Amino acid sequence: MKKINDFIDKAPLWQVYIFSYFLCSIMMFVMFHGMGQLLDPERLNLIVNLKIGATSGIMFGLMLTLMISMMRKSQQFWDFSKEVDAKIKAANTRDAIIEVYETDFKQLKKMSSGGPHYMELNRLYTIMKTKLDYV
Repeated sequence: MKKINDFIDKAPLWQVYIFSYFLCSIMMFVMFHGMGQLLDPERLNLIVNLKIGATSGIMFGLMLTLMISMMRKSQQFWDFSKEVDAKIKAANTRDAIIEVYETDFKQLKKMSSGGPHYMELNRLYTIMKTKLDYV
């Protein structure tokens, strides 16, 4: 299980897609083949089930790869958010806070991509603004 998690976290996306394609194709083939044997064995034969599995494997493999890509980007955002938070807490002068805003916070803002990310950006911005008023 650890090897699969390492593969998903660190492998290039094209390798993740190939793995996802084969995994989804096999799952869809097994599902349609089992369902076809129960419903109508003459109509859904082995070749038709292979075609259905391969075609749906393309679509579901792409969706799984996209999901993994978004998960990686979100993890990078949260890791960098911790660094920016530590820099904000360590900033003691007005210039240091402005520097954190100009460099790190703007870069973090470009990395954001959803509701929880925007809430974290608002939290960090509020901390910076409050600290700037009192320093």
